[in-house]
Amino acid sequence: MSESTTAAGTTGTVAQEPSMFDRAKALPLLRQNRLLSVAARYFPQVEISDDFLWEKLRAEESLAEARFRTFFHPRQMFPQGYDQTALAALNTAGYPTLEEPGYDYDPGFFSGDEWGFLQLRRTHIVTVQELRFCYPNPQAPLYVVPSDWIRYDRKYGRINIVATQTPSSLPLNVFVMGALSGGRTIPLMLQVVYQAGLTNPFLTCPEVPDYVLKRAVLSLIEDQFLPQSGSVSIDGISQSLSVQVAGLAQSLEGRESVIEGRLNGIRMGFV
Repeated sequence: MSESTTAAGTTGTVAQEPSMFDRAKALPLLRQNRLLSVAARYFPQVEISDDFLWEKLRAEESLAEARFRTFFHPRQMFPQGYDQTALAALNTAGYPTLEEPGYDYDPGFFSGDEWGFLQLRRTHIVTVQELRFCYPNPQAPLYVVPSDWIRYDRKYGRINIVATQTPSSLPLNVFVMGALSGGRTIPLMLQVVYQAGLTNPFLTCPEVPDYVLKRAVLSLIEDQFLPQSGSVSIDGISQSLSVQVAGLAQSLEGRESVIEGRLNGIRMGFV
């Protein structure tokens, strides 16, 4: 699965990756961290610039997004081959754009109790702007689903299509496509334009920015200070610092499953 980040409505430029942090506010918080202050006190020869701090924080934020499978700042999602003029006309709210493949059309899409159920790749939906069927050419819309037919669960990224009284010239072959294809799945026929990500994690999930800040502190100490501590023996300071680092690492590992459940729900497994 291939994805790429682009700037909406521009040519040859790449949108800067967003952050949930404000640099001017986040860096003082990092420098005030007790563990980082202790390390800096006993290893004053190690200097950390603001740029380095910011790079570490952004790296840990990116790793946490991958770890929890959630954007901490919304992205504008659009399907591969989507018309660039239409993309530029979208109300992207200033979010960086991210291209993704379409979704396979399954013959059972409208059968049973699923009501046109579709699980999106991204969770925490901000809004669904367009859902369309494209066939046979991925760039040729066969049918655009009316917006008031679309029901979605924001947190879990689930969409259902529920027909209402809105007039619609729905092609019959949308519903019999499964029969026309011999009851087989049609690859990448469904295309969704939507926005996904946490809009205000400091308000809705404050444990997320707290986790990322502490991971950044841990990464800074592991990279810069622990190699220095092997040659220092001032009343057990080296051992004390190592114990604090280990304690922080264990604490963060213990929080990960809680944050995962908060963001994506309980994960179940069967043995």
